[in-house]
Amino acid sequence: MEFLNYLLSLFAAHGAWISFIGGFFGGEEFIIALAFLAAKNFIPIWEIFIFSFLGIFLHDVVVYFIGRLKIVQNIQKFEKFTHVSKKYEHIITKIDERGTFNLLLITKFIFGTRLLSLFYLGFKKTKIKDFLIASFFVELLWVIIIISMGWIFGNSFYLVWDIFKSIPLAIAAILLLGFALVKLRQWISKKVLGKEGLKNNK
Repeated sequence: MEFLNYLLSLFAAHGAWISFIGGFFGGEEFIIALAFLAAKNFIPIWEIFIFSFLGIFLHDVVVYFIGRLKIVQNIQKFEKFTHVSKKYEHIITKIDERGTFNLLLITKFIFGTRLLSLFYLGFKKTKIKDFLIASFFVELLWVIIIISMGWIFGNSFYLVWDIFKSIPLAIAAILLLGFALVKLRQWISKKVLGKEGLKNNK
């Protein structure tokens, strides 16, 4: 219990840095966890929003510029990496026809394509200005979505706990919500692939 209190106090004291690092390295799962804590005011939600957004945006920029490096452009193995899956390659190039913004947004919902899409945009020398603008607005929207999810998870947990005074029941409610969201993401992914005519491509 003391260790848990120590962690919560650490998060409260360094919420900005933790949110930034979590955005850069941890991805949406970590940000959802932080927003979960924000539901009980352990961390100000505005801190999570601003600094996790900056972390995710910087991550996108770093990966994009790695893709633009000459040394990367000349490494044949990198080409094999970008073509590690013909299915993913076809998905990314097909969606890219609809513009950089659509590519970055849609690949958020398709498992296995997010990082590849960033490398792809750098590798094909997408205009820096176009990439930065698209990435800025996509990540802004994405952070709003995932923070809202974490906040809903947190409030649901504390609501069930307050009503039933049962931690297992509260955890079960969170797991149920999480399962529903995973299934929703899978459903969106399938719909996108079907709409783009990519569902059966290998």
